[in-house]
Amino acid sequence: MTMLDDQINQEKREEQLIEFQFLLKNINAMILIFQDNQIYYVNPMTKVLTGYSKEELAVKTDLLRQLELQQKLQNSEFVNYIDSQHQQVKLLTKNGKQCWLDCSIKKIQFAEKPAIFLTAVDVTKYKQAANKSAQILEQNKKLISMVSHELRTPLNIISFSSRLLSRYSDRWKPSKVKKYLDRLQRGIDTLNMLIDDWLILGKAESENLKFDPQPLNLERFCHNLLSDLESGDRHIQQINFVLQGDCSSINVDRRILQLILTNLLENAIKYSPDGREIYFVVSCSFKHTTFSIKDQGYGIPQSDLDQLFEPFYRGKNVEQLPGNGLGLAVVKKLVDVLGGQIAIESEIGVGTEFVLSLPNETKQVCN
Repeated sequence: MTMLDDQINQEKREEQLIEFQFLLKNINAMILIFQDNQIYYVNPMTKVLTGYSKEELAVKTDLLRQLELQQKLQNSEFVNYIDSQHQQVKLLTKNGKQCWLDCSIKKIQFAEKPAIFLTAVDVTKYKQAANKSAQILEQNKKLISMVSHELRTPLNIISFSSRLLSRYSDRWKPSKVKKYLDRLQRGIDTLNMLIDDWLILGKAESENLKFDPQPLNLERFCHNLLSDLESGDRHIQQINFVLQGDCSSINVDRRILQLILTNLLENAIKYSPDGREIYFVVSCSFKHTTFSIKDQGYGIPQSDLDQLFEPFYRGKNVEQLPGNGLGLAVVKKLVDVLGGQIAIESEIGVGTEFVLSLPNETKQVCN
Protein backbone atom coordinates (compact mmCIF):
# COMPACT_ATOMS: atom_id res chain seq x y z
CA MET A 1 0.00 0.00 0.00
CA THR A 2 1.42 3.40 -1.03
CA MET A 3 1.66 6.49 1.12
CA LEU A 4 -1.11 7.98 -1.01
CA ASP A 5 -3.39 5.05 -0.17
CA ASP A 6 -2.57 5.48 3.52
CA GLN A 7 -3.43 9.16 3.31
CA ILE A 8 -6.73 8.38 1.57
CA ASN A 9 -7.61 5.79 4.20
CA GLN A 10 -6.74 8.22 6.96
CA GLU A 11 -9.01 10.85 5.41
CA LYS A 12 -11.82 8.30 5.15
CA ARG A 13 -11.31 7.38 8.79
CA GLU A 14 -11.53 11.00 9.81
CA GLU A 15 -14.72 11.49 7.79
CA GLN A 16 -16.29 8.45 9.40
CA LEU A 17 -15.15 9.57 12.83
CA ILE A 18 -16.91 12.90 12.32
CA GLU A 19 -20.08 10.99 11.48
CA PHE A 20 -19.63 8.69 14.50
CA GLN A 21 -18.95 11.60 16.82
CA PHE A 22 -22.05 13.43 15.63
CA LEU A 23 -24.24 10.35 16.14
CA LEU A 24 -22.67 9.03 19.34
CA LYS A 25 -21.63 12.14 21.23
CA ASN A 26 -24.56 12.08 23.65
CA ILE A 27 -25.50 8.40 23.57
CA ASN A 28 -25.80 6.80 27.01
CA ALA A 29 -23.45 3.97 26.13
CA MET A 30 -19.74 3.34 25.97
CA ILE A 31 -18.42 3.13 22.38
CA LEU A 32 -14.95 1.93 21.33
CA ILE A 33 -13.40 1.13 17.96
CA PHE A 34 -10.41 -1.22 17.84
CA GLN A 35 -8.21 -1.26 14.75
CA ASP A 36 -4.60 -2.11 14.03
CA ASN A 37 -4.13 -3.63 17.51
CA GLN A 38 -5.10 -0.45 19.32
CA ILE A 39 -8.02 1.55 20.59
CA TYR A 40 -8.72 3.95 17.76
CA TYR A 41 -11.77 5.78 19.11
CA VAL A 42 -13.68 6.21 22.38
CA ASN A 43 -16.78 8.34 22.91
CA PRO A 44 -17.26 10.77 25.83
CA MET A 45 -19.49 8.34 27.77
CA THR A 46 -16.56 5.95 28.04
CA LYS A 47 -14.74 8.31 30.38
CA VAL A 48 -17.97 8.94 32.32
CA LEU A 49 -18.44 5.22 32.98
CA THR A 50 -14.81 4.19 33.53
CA GLY A 51 -13.06 7.41 34.58
CA TYR A 52 -10.29 6.69 32.04
CA SER A 53 -9.30 8.64 28.97
CA LYS A 54 -8.62 6.89 25.67
CA GLU A 55 -4.88 6.68 26.40
CA GLU A 56 -5.38 5.47 29.99
CA LEU A 57 -7.96 2.90 28.94
CA ALA A 58 -5.48 1.23 26.62
CA VAL A 59 -2.79 0.70 29.27
CA LYS A 60 -4.35 0.97 32.75
CA THR A 61 -7.38 -1.33 32.70
CA ASP A 62 -7.91 -5.01 32.18
CA LEU A 63 -10.96 -4.45 29.99
CA LEU A 64 -9.25 -5.87 26.91
CA ARG A 65 -8.17 -8.97 28.81
CA GLN A 66 -11.64 -9.46 30.28
CA LEU A 67 -13.19 -9.19 26.85
CA GLU A 68 -10.56 -11.63 25.56
CA LEU A 69 -9.66 -9.08 22.93
CA GLN A 70 -6.03 -8.46 23.75
CA GLN A 71 -4.72 -11.69 22.21
CA LYS A 72 -7.37 -11.78 19.52
CA LEU A 73 -6.48 -8.29 18.34
CA GLN A 74 -2.91 -9.44 17.86
CA ASN A 75 -4.20 -12.21 15.63
CA SER A 76 -4.52 -10.79 12.13
CA GLU A 77 -7.07 -13.46 11.25
CA PHE A 78 -9.37 -12.63 14.17
CA VAL A 79 -11.27 -9.87 12.41
CA ASN A 80 -11.78 -12.12 9.43
CA TYR A 81 -13.96 -14.64 11.28
CA ILE A 82 -15.58 -12.66 14.12
CA ASP A 83 -19.16 -11.70 13.42
CA SER A 84 -20.58 -10.62 16.76
CA GLN A 85 -20.20 -11.47 20.43
CA HIS A 86 -22.05 -10.52 23.59
CA GLN A 87 -20.87 -10.76 27.18
CA GLN A 88 -20.96 -9.11 30.59
CA VAL A 89 -17.74 -8.07 32.29
CA LYS A 90 -16.84 -6.56 35.65
CA LEU A 91 -14.59 -3.52 35.37
CA LEU A 92 -12.69 -1.68 38.09
CA THR A 93 -13.15 2.01 37.38
CA LYS A 94 -10.49 4.65 37.93
CA ASN A 95 -11.97 5.65 41.31
CA GLY A 96 -11.77 2.04 42.51
CA LYS A 97 -15.44 1.10 42.21
CA GLN A 98 -16.64 -2.03 40.50
CA CYS A 99 -19.09 -1.72 37.63
CA TRP A 100 -20.74 -4.27 35.40
CA LEU A 101 -20.80 -3.63 31.65
CA ASP A 102 -23.05 -5.36 29.16
CA CYS A 103 -20.90 -5.47 26.03
CA SER A 104 -21.62 -6.19 22.40
CA ILE A 105 -18.70 -6.72 20.00
CA LYS A 106 -19.17 -6.68 16.24
CA LYS A 107 -16.94 -6.80 13.17
CA ILE A 108 -17.18 -3.73 10.94
CA GLN A 109 -15.36 -2.20 8.01
CA PHE A 110 -13.79 1.08 9.01
CA ALA A 111 -12.02 3.10 6.28
CA GLU A 112 -12.04 -0.04 4.15
CA LYS A 113 -10.19 -1.98 6.82
CA PRO A 114 -11.48 -4.57 9.31
CA ALA A 115 -12.19 -3.20 12.79
CA ILE A 116 -14.03 -4.14 15.94
CA PHE A 117 -16.95 -2.03 17.13
CA LEU A 118 -17.70 -2.34 20.86
CA THR A 119 -20.73 -0.94 22.69
CA ALA A 120 -21.24 -1.27 26.43
CA VAL A 121 -23.90 -0.09 28.85
CA ASP A 122 -23.63 0.10 32.61
CA VAL A 123 -25.81 -2.61 34.18
CA THR A 124 -24.37 -2.37 37.69
CA LYS A 125 -27.68 -1.44 39.34
CA TYR A 126 -29.51 -4.24 37.57
CA LYS A 127 -26.78 -6.71 38.51
CA GLN A 128 -26.91 -5.62 42.16
CA ALA A 129 -30.70 -5.85 42.17
CA ALA A 130 -30.53 -9.34 40.68
CA ASN A 131 -27.96 -10.43 43.27
CA LYS A 132 -30.07 -8.98 46.08
CA SER A 133 -33.18 -10.73 44.77
CA ALA A 134 -31.24 -14.00 44.64
CA GLN A 135 -30.07 -13.49 48.24
CA ILE A 136 -33.61 -12.73 49.42
CA LEU A 137 -34.90 -15.80 47.61
CA GLU A 138 -32.26 -17.98 49.23
CA GLN A 139 -33.00 -16.49 52.67
CA ASN A 140 -36.72 -17.09 52.17
CA LYS A 141 -36.06 -20.70 51.19
CA LYS A 142 -34.09 -21.22 54.41
CA LEU A 143 -36.77 -19.41 56.40
CA ILE A 144 -39.54 -21.54 54.91
CA SER A 145 -37.58 -24.67 55.75
CA MET A 146 -37.07 -23.52 59.35
CA VAL A 147 -40.70 -22.43 59.72
CA SER A 148 -41.89 -25.80 58.42
CA HIS A 149 -39.77 -27.48 61.07
CA GLU A 150 -41.02 -25.17 63.84
CA LEU A 151 -44.66 -25.63 62.81
CA ARG A 152 -44.53 -29.31 63.59
CA THR A 153 -44.39 -28.83 67.38
CA PRO A 154 -47.61 -26.79 67.87
CA LEU A 155 -49.39 -28.82 65.16
CA ASN A 156 -48.47 -32.05 66.96
CA ILE A 157 -49.77 -30.63 70.25
CA ILE A 158 -53.02 -29.54 68.61
CA SER A 159 -53.45 -32.87 66.83
CA PHE A 160 -52.64 -34.97 69.91
CA SER A 161 -54.86 -32.95 72.27
CA SER A 162 -57.82 -32.82 69.89
CA ARG A 163 -57.68 -36.60 69.30
CA LEU A 164 -57.65 -37.35 73.03
CA LEU A 165 -60.50 -34.92 73.67
CA SER A 166 -62.63 -36.38 70.92
CA ARG A 167 -62.17 -39.91 72.27
CA TYR A 168 -62.21 -39.51 76.05
CA SER A 169 -63.66 -36.12 77.03
CA ASP A 170 -67.01 -37.69 77.96
CA ARG A 171 -65.23 -40.00 80.44
CA TRP A 172 -62.75 -37.54 81.94
CA LYS A 173 -63.18 -35.25 84.88
CA PRO A 174 -63.66 -31.55 84.02
CA SER A 175 -60.18 -30.74 85.37
CA LYS A 176 -58.53 -33.18 82.96
CA VAL A 177 -60.61 -31.91 80.04
CA LYS A 178 -59.52 -28.36 80.89
CA LYS A 179 -55.88 -29.49 80.99
CA TYR A 180 -56.03 -30.69 77.39
CA LEU A 181 -58.12 -27.71 76.27
CA ASP A 182 -55.40 -25.46 77.67
CA ARG A 183 -52.76 -27.43 75.74
CA LEU A 184 -54.85 -27.07 72.62
CA GLN A 185 -55.11 -23.30 73.11
CA ARG A 186 -51.38 -22.96 73.78
CA GLY A 187 -50.66 -24.80 70.53
CA ILE A 188 -52.99 -22.45 68.65
CA ASP A 189 -51.43 -19.39 70.27
CA THR A 190 -47.93 -20.60 69.39
CA LEU A 191 -49.02 -21.26 65.83
CA ASN A 192 -50.56 -17.80 65.45
CA MET A 193 -47.51 -16.11 66.93
CA LEU A 194 -45.18 -18.03 64.64
CA ILE A 195 -47.20 -17.14 61.53
CA ASP A 196 -47.47 -13.46 62.53
CA ASP A 197 -43.73 -13.16 63.17
CA TRP A 198 -42.94 -14.96 59.94
CA LEU A 199 -45.18 -12.65 57.90
CA ILE A 200 -43.69 -9.52 59.48
CA LEU A 201 -40.14 -10.76 58.94
CA GLY A 202 -40.89 -11.69 55.34
CA LYS A 203 -42.39 -8.25 54.58
CA ALA A 204 -39.44 -6.47 56.18
CA GLU A 205 -36.92 -8.63 54.29
CA SER A 206 -38.60 -7.89 50.95
CA GLU A 207 -39.11 -4.19 51.82
CA ASN A 208 -42.90 -4.53 51.50
CA LEU A 209 -43.59 -3.48 55.08
CA LYS A 210 -45.80 -0.38 55.12
CA PHE A 211 -44.11 2.53 56.86
CA ASP A 212 -46.11 5.50 58.16
CA PRO A 213 -44.26 7.82 60.58
CA GLN A 214 -46.57 10.20 62.45
CA PRO A 215 -46.21 12.50 65.48
CA LEU A 216 -46.65 10.42 68.64
CA ASN A 217 -47.11 11.35 72.30
CA LEU A 218 -44.61 8.87 73.64
CA GLU A 219 -45.59 9.16 77.31
CA ARG A 220 -49.24 8.28 76.63
CA PHE A 221 -48.16 5.58 74.17
CA CYS A 222 -45.92 3.84 76.73
CA HIS A 223 -48.57 3.95 79.47
CA ASN A 224 -51.12 2.37 77.11
CA LEU A 225 -48.56 -0.26 76.07
CA LEU A 226 -47.89 -1.26 79.69
CA SER A 227 -51.59 -1.28 80.44
CA ASP A 228 -52.19 -3.73 77.59
CA LEU A 229 -49.43 -6.00 78.87
CA GLU A 230 -50.81 -5.98 82.42
CA SER A 231 -54.34 -6.78 81.25
CA GLY A 232 -53.20 -10.06 79.71
CA ASP A 233 -54.25 -13.38 81.25
CA ARG A 234 -50.90 -14.08 82.88
CA HIS A 235 -48.73 -13.11 85.82
CA ILE A 236 -46.80 -9.93 85.22
CA GLN A 237 -43.69 -8.91 87.09
CA GLN A 238 -43.44 -5.37 88.38
CA ILE A 239 -42.38 -3.02 85.57
CA ASN A 240 -40.80 0.23 86.74
CA PHE A 241 -41.41 2.84 84.06
CA VAL A 242 -39.25 5.99 83.97
CA LEU A 243 -39.57 8.86 81.49
CA GLN A 244 -36.68 11.30 81.01
CA GLY A 245 -36.80 14.49 78.94
CA ASP A 246 -39.59 15.92 76.81
CA CYS A 247 -41.34 12.95 75.19
CA SER A 248 -44.55 14.74 74.30
CA SER A 249 -44.01 14.22 70.57
CA ILE A 250 -41.68 12.21 68.33
CA ASN A 251 -42.12 11.26 64.69
CA VAL A 252 -42.27 7.48 64.35
CA ASP A 253 -44.37 4.63 62.98
CA ARG A 254 -46.61 3.75 65.93
CA ARG A 255 -47.36 0.20 64.81
CA ILE A 256 -43.71 -0.76 64.23
CA LEU A 257 -42.59 0.79 67.54
CA GLN A 258 -45.34 -1.11 69.37
CA LEU A 259 -44.23 -4.40 67.84
CA ILE A 260 -40.61 -3.77 68.89
CA LEU A 261 -41.31 -2.71 72.48
CA THR A 262 -43.99 -5.35 73.08
CA ASN A 263 -41.60 -8.07 71.99
CA LEU A 264 -38.74 -6.81 74.18
CA LEU A 265 -40.98 -6.32 77.24
CA GLU A 266 -42.61 -9.74 76.82
CA ASN A 267 -39.15 -11.30 76.60
CA ALA A 268 -38.13 -9.56 79.82
CA ILE A 269 -41.27 -10.91 81.50
CA LYS A 270 -40.87 -14.43 80.11
CA TYR A 271 -37.22 -14.82 81.11
CA SER A 272 -37.49 -13.26 84.58
CA PRO A 273 -38.38 -15.35 87.65
CA ASP A 274 -41.44 -14.29 89.60
CA GLY A 275 -40.91 -11.32 91.89
CA ARG A 276 -37.97 -9.87 89.93
CA GLU A 277 -38.44 -6.27 88.82
CA ILE A 278 -38.14 -5.02 85.23
CA TYR A 279 -36.97 -1.49 84.39
CA PHE A 280 -38.33 0.34 81.37
CA VAL A 281 -36.58 3.70 80.86
CA VAL A 282 -37.35 6.09 78.00
CA SER A 283 -35.01 9.06 77.42
CA CYS A 284 -35.89 11.77 74.92
CA SER A 285 -33.44 14.29 73.48
CA PHE A 286 -33.63 16.66 70.53
CA LYS A 287 -32.36 14.16 67.94
CA HIS A 288 -32.77 10.71 69.47
CA THR A 289 -35.06 8.69 71.71
CA THR A 290 -33.55 5.85 73.72
CA PHE A 291 -35.46 2.89 75.18
CA SER A 292 -33.84 0.72 77.83
CA ILE A 293 -35.49 -2.52 78.95
CA LYS A 294 -33.60 -4.22 81.75
CA ASP A 295 -34.57 -7.39 83.60
CA GLN A 296 -33.11 -9.39 86.47
CA GLY A 297 -33.65 -12.73 84.81
CA TYR A 298 -31.65 -15.72 83.65
CA GLY A 299 -29.22 -13.78 81.47
CA ILE A 300 -27.77 -14.84 78.11
CA PRO A 301 -24.47 -16.70 77.62
CA GLN A 302 -21.82 -14.61 75.90
CA SER A 303 -21.45 -17.30 73.26
CA ASP A 304 -25.08 -16.73 72.22
CA LEU A 305 -25.06 -12.94 71.92
CA ASP A 306 -23.67 -12.74 68.37
CA GLN A 307 -26.39 -15.04 67.03
CA LEU A 308 -29.30 -13.79 69.11
CA PHE A 309 -30.94 -11.81 66.28
CA GLU A 310 -30.84 -14.71 63.81
CA PRO A 311 -34.18 -16.39 62.97
CA PHE A 312 -35.06 -19.35 65.22
CA TYR A 313 -31.93 -19.00 67.35
CA ARG A 314 -32.54 -19.41 71.08
CA GLY A 315 -30.18 -19.19 74.03
CA LYS A 316 -29.00 -22.55 75.27
CA ASN A 317 -30.13 -21.83 78.83
CA VAL A 318 -33.79 -21.08 77.94
CA GLU A 319 -34.55 -23.86 75.48
CA GLN A 320 -36.94 -25.41 78.03
CA LEU A 321 -39.12 -22.27 78.00
CA PRO A 322 -41.77 -21.68 75.30
CA GLY A 323 -40.72 -19.63 72.29
CA ASN A 324 -39.93 -19.94 68.58
CA GLY A 325 -36.76 -17.83 68.29
CA LEU A 326 -38.27 -15.45 65.74
CA GLY A 327 -39.10 -12.53 68.02
CA LEU A 328 -35.67 -10.91 68.24
CA ALA A 329 -35.05 -11.46 64.51
CA VAL A 330 -38.24 -9.48 63.88
CA VAL A 331 -37.14 -6.78 66.35
CA LYS A 332 -33.75 -6.37 64.67
CA LYS A 333 -35.28 -6.11 61.20
CA LEU A 334 -37.88 -3.55 62.37
CA VAL A 335 -35.20 -1.47 64.11
CA ASP A 336 -33.24 -1.45 60.84
CA VAL A 337 -36.37 -0.31 58.99
CA LEU A 338 -36.66 2.66 61.39
CA GLY A 339 -32.99 3.52 60.90
CA GLY A 340 -32.21 2.85 64.57
CA GLN A 341 -29.74 0.78 66.53
CA ILE A 342 -30.14 -1.90 69.17
CA ALA A 343 -27.54 -3.15 71.63
CA ILE A 344 -27.58 -5.86 74.28
CA GLU A 345 -25.70 -6.50 77.51
CA SER A 346 -26.22 -9.61 79.57
CA GLU A 347 -24.77 -11.65 82.40
CA ILE A 348 -25.82 -15.12 83.48
CA GLY A 349 -27.84 -15.02 86.71
CA VAL A 350 -27.84 -11.20 86.79
CA GLY A 351 -30.05 -10.17 83.88
CA THR A 352 -30.24 -8.65 80.42
CA GLU A 353 -30.56 -5.11 79.10
CA PHE A 354 -31.67 -4.12 75.60
CA VAL A 355 -30.97 -0.53 74.56
CA LEU A 356 -32.81 0.77 71.52
CA SER A 357 -31.94 4.15 69.96
CA LEU A 358 -34.17 5.75 67.32
CA PRO A 359 -33.81 9.04 65.45
CA ASN A 360 -36.76 11.34 66.19
CA GLU A 361 -37.25 12.00 62.48
CA THR A 362 -37.38 8.40 61.30
CA LYS A 363 -37.05 7.58 57.63
CA GLN A 364 -37.48 4.13 56.17
CA VAL A 365 -34.17 2.46 55.49
CA CYS A 366 -33.91 -0.08 52.61
CA ASN A 367 -31.36 -2.84 53.17
